Amino acid sequence: MLTICMIVSPLRVGSRLPVPKTPLKRCLTGDCQNGFGTYRSLKRGWQYTGAFKNGKPAGQGKVVFTDGRFYEGSFFNGKYHGQGRMRLDAKTQVAGYWENGIYCPEKQNLKIKKS
Repeated sequence: MLTICMIVSPLRVGSRLPVPKTPLKRCLTGDCQNGFGTYRSLKRGWQYTGAFKNGKPAGQGKVVFTDGRFYEGSFFNGKYHGQGRMRLDAKTQVAGYWENGIYCPEKQNLKIKKS
């Protein structure tokens, strides 16, 4: 079976959330290496709260961007991976399955909600 995935992401294709060389410098609370914490990108302004493994988002978490967009769900190796939902703008949310940072509607029923 052919699976078709599409890009529905505030980040570039297949990108991971940027992880700095010294992630603890921007860790606001908790353990941003191997645990649960809150990390803020000082340069780009986004903020991630959730689980970390080896300094990268892994497990459940939420990333919020300065313009109000967000992704909430599963992460693996710093990328959206697994079940999650994303707000693209004030009227559009996408919920479903991501694989390596890319939305895959064929892995689950496509759910795009417009207000």
